[in-house]
Amino acid sequence: MPYLITTSTYPSDIATKVAERYFEALQKHPVDESQVKELVPAAVKSTNQGLRVMGILEVKEGKLEGALNRLTNFMVMFQTVPGFEYTIEINWSVEEALGLLGMELPK
Repeated sequence: MPYLITTSTYPSDIATKVAERYFEALQKHPVDESQVKELVPAAVKSTNQGLRVMGILEVKEGKLEGALNRLTNFMVMFQTVPGFEYTIEINWSVEEALGLLGMELPK
């Protein structure tokens, strides 16, 4: 099962605005537990440049497209917040990556 990993960064002086937008985004685009399992909803770190937030979702079998669409719509809600930047990455599990090579984990 692949992982969807989001990384967001923003200046600390807009943290309240980002938190408010986060609540709005959750209401409009709630997590669909039939598509994903939230492993890390939001891990927040303070840096010299502001705040960095990382989230990790484990995508269920055959649900990647729907999960990616929902997550993209969720993150787009932050685009009008000045200074907010984000990335969405798809990472494969080690089993999936090995499968691409025609291999599997030893038993």
